[in-house]
Formats: sequence, C-alpha cells, structure tokens
Amino acid sequence: MAFSQVGIGTVPSSTLDIAATNATGLTTNVDGILIPRVTRERAQSMTSIPTSTMIYITEVVTGTASGITSNVTAVGFYFYNGTAWEKLGASAASGWSITGNSGIVDGTNYLGTSAGTNIDVAFRRNNAASGKISATSTSFGVGALSAGATTNNTAFGNNALTLSTGADNVALGSGALAATTTGTTNTAIGTNAMAANTLGANNTAVGKSALAGNLIGTTNTAVGVNALAVSTATGNTAVGYNTLAANITGVTNTAVGTNALVVNTASGNTAVGYNTLAANVTGANNTALGTSALAANTGANNTALGWRALIANTGAGTGNTAVGASALITNSTGANNTAVGFNALRFSATSTGNTAVGYNTLSSNSAAANTAVGFSALQTNTSGANNTAVGSNALAANATGANNTALGTSALAANTGGNNTALGTSALAANDTPSDNTAVGYNALSINTNNAGGGNRNTAVGSGALAALNGGVGNTAVGYNALAANATLSQYNTAVGALALSGVNNAASINNVAIGYSAMIQSGVITESVAVGSNALYSAANTSTRNTAVGKSAGSNLTTGTDNVLIGTNAQTSGAGSSREIVIGSAATAGAYPITIGGGAAYSGAYVNAPSWSTSSDRRLKSDIKDSPLGLDFIKTLRPVSYFRKDDVNRKTEYGFIAQELEIALNNAGSTNTGILGHTSNGMYAVRYNDFLPITVKAVQEQQEVIEALQKKNEELMKINAAIIKRLEALENKK
Repeated sequence: MAFSQVGIGTVPSSTLDIAATNATGLTTNVDGILIPRVTRERAQSMTSIPTSTMIYITEVVTGTASGITSNVTAVGFYFYNGTAWEKLGASAASGWSITGNSGIVDGTNYLGTSAGTNIDVAFRRNNAASGKISATSTSFGVGALSAGATTNNTAFGNNALTLSTGADNVALGSGALAATTTGTTNTAIGTNAMAANTLGANNTAVGKSALAGNLIGTTNTAVGVNALAVSTATGNTAVGYNTLAANITGVTNTAVGTNALVVNTASGNTAVGYNTLAANVTGANNTALGTSALAANTGANNTALGWRALIANTGAGTGNTAVGASALITNSTGANNTAVGFNALRFSATSTGNTAVGYNTLSSNSAAANTAVGFSALQTNTSGANNTAVGSNALAANATGANNTALGTSALAANTGGNNTALGTSALAANDTPSDNTAVGYNALSINTNNAGGGNRNTAVGSGALAALNGGVGNTAVGYNALAANATLSQYNTAVGALALSGVNNAASINNVAIGYSAMIQSGVITESVAVGSNALYSAANTSTRNTAVGKSAGSNLTTGTDNVLIGTNAQTSGAGSSREIVIGSAATAGAYPITIGGGAAYSGAYVNAPSWSTSSDRRLKSDIKDSPLGLDFIKTLRPVSYFRKDDVNRKTEYGFIAQELEIALNNAGSTNTGILGHTSNGMYAVRYNDFLPITVKAVQEQQEVIEALQKKNEELMKINAAIIKRLEALENKK
C-alpha cells in the first residue's frame, strides 16, 4: 500500500481518511480513533521512536519525568518531537492567552525573555511607554521612568520618575518624583509625592503631596498627606497629615502626628502627637510628645511629653521640660522648669528653676528653685522656695516654708517651717513650724512639732531616732531608736548608736552624751552624763548625773551614783550608788580608794588614796617568787646622771639614768628579760623607775648586814680595848 490512499468508510481524500459510521444522530455507538494507551514507564522504555508518533499516557505513577519523558507530568495525549515526548497542545500554550491561561507549571512557564536573551521587558498603553523591566531598574505606568537609561530605580505610577536619570530612587504613585532628574536615593510613595524634586537626594516621602515642594533638599522623611509639602530644606522628618506642612527652610525637625509643627519654619524641633507644637513658627530645639503638647509654643529649648503638657507655653518660656498629662499646663513665661507626672507644676505660670516628678507634685507652686519627686510631693507649695521633696507626700503641706529637704514617704509631710532636712519614711512627718531640724531614717523625729514653742535644731539619724520628741531643742540622735523614748521637751542630748539613750523619757534629762549600742539606755532623769561604748552606763537611771563612762559596759553597774569617771571595758564603780570614783582599766573595779588604775583580778593596778598612789602587789597576782638577785653590787654599777631634755626650752635639770647604760648593767648582772626597760613605738628607750625601790631595799639590806657585822666587830674590839685599858690602869696603880 505504499504511496496509496486509504479510506475507511469513505473514498479517501488523503493518505488516511476515516469517516464516522454515524456522523449525525443520537446513536450511542462509538466513533473515533483509539490511540495506543501506555503508562509513563512504558513510554520511557521505548527506543528508535519515529518523530510524530502519538500515544496516550494513562498514568504517571510509574516511570520518572526525566529523559524522553521529562515533559510527561500528567495524563493525556503526547507526540514524539524527535527528542522527547511532548504533550499535545503544549506548543500552543507557550503563547499567553488574553483570556487567561491554565496548565501553568511553576519553574517551567513564565512571561518574559528566555535565558540568553538580555533584552528589557517593556509594556505599552496606546503605544505609549508604560513600563519596563530592565537589568537594574523597574517601572510601571504611563510615562514612568521614560527618560532613558537609569540604575537601580523603581517607578510605579503615571509619570513617576518620568525625567529621572539618577540612581537608586523609588517612586510609587502618579506624579511621584516626576521632576527628578539627577537626584539619587529618594523614595516617594503617593500621588505627587516629591513631585517637584529635581536634585534632592536621600529623601523619603510617603503620602499624597508629601515633600511635594522639595527641590534640592536632602535627607528628609515625610509620611502623610501634605507632610513637608513646601519644604526645600534638609534633615527633616514628618509623619502625619499636615506635619511640617509650612516648613520651607527649617532643618533637622521631627514631626509625628496630625498638624504637628504645622506652621513651623525653625530648626531642631521634635513634635510627636496631634497638634504638638502646632503654633510654633520660629522656636527652635523644642521637643513635644503628646496631644497638644507645646501647642501654643513659640519659645525655644522646651521639652513636653504628655497630653496638653506645656500647652500654654509661649515665646518667653524657654528651657522647660514637662512629662505627663497637664504637666506645666499653665506655664506661659516661666523658664528652666522640669515637670514629670500628671498635673506636675500644673499652676506654675511664671516661676523658674523648679523640678517636679510625680502625680500632683508642686501642682500649686508659683515659687522658684523647688524640687519635688513623688506622689503629691510639695503639692500645696505656693511661695516657698529652694525646697527639695523626694517621696510620696513629702513636704505635701508646705506652702511658704523655704530651704527644706525631704526624702521619703511622708517626710516633712505637715511642714510649713524652714531649713529642715528629712530623709526616710515619716521622718519629721508631723513637723509644722519648727526649723533647722535634720531627720534621717524611718520615723525619725516623726512627731516633732512646735510644742511649747520649741522643736528646733534637732538632728536624728536612724530608724526611730528621736521618734517621741515633740518640741525638744538641740538634740542629736544617730542610730536605730537612739533617744527613741526621749521626752517631748528634752534638750541638748546627744546619742550615737542603736538604742543609745533610748529610754530617757523625762524633759529634765538634758546635756547627756551616749555613744554606742544601748549606751545609757534606762529611763528617768539623767543629766550631764557621758557614755561611750556598747552598754556603757547601761543601768544609769533616775538621779544619775554627771557620770562619764568610756568603754564597753563601762559603768554598767551604776544606777543612781553621780560624778564618776570610768574608762575601760567593763570598768565599774564600787557600788550601784557610788559617787566621785575614778576607775581606769579593762575590768577594773573601784575598791577602798576613790581612784583606781589597772585591770581586774588577773592584772596589777594602781590606786590613789589622796594624796598618795598605791600599786597592786598581791601575792595572788604573782608567780615564780624569788629573792631579788639585784642589790648593792648592781647599784654600785649604775651611773646616776643629771641632764636637760632637748625639747625643754626652760632647760630644767632632771635626774635619772641613761637607759642604754642601764641595759648594759642589767645584762652584766645576768638580768636580760625585765620590765625595767621598755621601748616606744619609734624605738626610744623608757625606764620604769619604781622597780628600783625593791633593788634599793635589797642593796640597803646587804649594806646593813655589813654595817651590823662591823658593829659587832667594833663592839668586840671595844671590849678588848676596855680590858687592855683596865690592865694598863692596874699596872700604873702598882707603881
């Protein structure tokens, strides 16, 4: 049948002509051609396939989309194109339809130029340039980026960047950056955004007409309709409707919020919030954050953060800082004020140099140079100046008092006086008109008032110090609960140490000094006494006066005695009611003498029974008792001298020994470890002369033995002489 025509059911009019058995009608008989049906795996295994061979793929589960079946990814008709099976109709799908496309394969189908075709993709409308995708720039819109070659520009919108030959610009919106020629690195989003910009660079505009008037200004940011609409300056930031709308030449301004800095022409301002700095024209270096903050301002160097903060401030009010709703709300011409907190410095209109931090702080103030930190601190202050209040309700009632300092909740809360200092919760809390008081610590001087016209010049440092004083004068207490029970009118007492003088509770207790933990702790009338050391004069009570105790627990046994002096740890009088005793030494206790110097039972001491001194010499204090080896022979080696002291301008003659010579004499006598010689901290020698008394006694004893022996021998000689004389007389009588 080579070169023949075959007709099935008809006379052939081509190489193969098949006529349907039932070309018309409603019969259910099947007419058509059945193409060979195979799986993808079978199609992949075929070899020596003639071009144009047709098959029908029944499934794509078997085999792989690779090699000659790389295009076989779905069930359907395929023909062999000479190198691979190609889906019937796929070639037609390579042209994109104007009514939509189907059968798109991600990574395979695309709109644009193929690899190796380095040609820009261009769009047109009514045969006018309406977009282009180039190697470095992208545009979409009639006239967008139509001036020619550019680098790294993006333009979307009619006439966006239409004249640009610059680089790194982004324009989104009709007319955005329409006049820009060589300007670079600008971003404009919105109709007519930066529409007049020509050479300006590094600007950002978002919103209709944002930065619309900018020509050559740089580093501006405008977000919002009409933001920086007429600006030609640099370094401004505007976010919100009409922000910085009138600004032309002002630089480095920041405006965020509707109408923020709307009429501004000055520089260095920051406004965040609706109507912030709305009236500002020439004021520079202002900062406003919050609705209507600094709304009326025309001054400079002000900072306002909060609803209506500094809302009334005008040109003369400079250097103010307001943080919080209604802070400095009535200030007009006052300068250099700082207000942080709701209503802080609310009614301060013309005052200067105030600082208020906290709700209602200094809210009534009209004076100058006050500082208030904390809820209602100095809230009623009107004309009092130079006050400092830190803490809730600190100096809350103060109206006219000046030069006060309060730190802590309710410190000086009731105060109206001056020159007071209170640090600590409730310190000087009740103080009304007294002045010159200092209280540091919880409840220190907490109830002090102008009782009986007093309450002045007291100092309390420590929790509870002078907590009960009310009207007393000139008291000083340092330490926990020092002078805590002090009578309301006590005067001129000084207590340093926890619980020192804490029990004194009588107004007649005056002029006492107690330094140390629990020093002079008891109650009663105690006057003109001094206790230095933990528990010193611990038991001193009613009628105990003019006693002085220095040392831990010194005088702790004393209750009612007077005029005693005790120096040393645990130094004690002879009895609880002793008077006029002086005891010096650790654990020393007065005995039968009014003056005692030395330690306790384990130590020697000295005692005075006027006018003489006594030194302890009890056998019970000594060990290794021996007869002294030093006596007359030692004394004979000593050289007593007279001399002048070099520092004695009067050159008075003194008598004694040279210590270095004495050391040699002692060493020669075999006594090398004695208390006779000592050394000061700077190496100078010292001599304990009282040790020579027993040595001298030994020398006298030895000398006395010699004398007595000579006396005895002399008596014997005298007897012999007497006998001889008697015999001579007898011989003479015989003549």
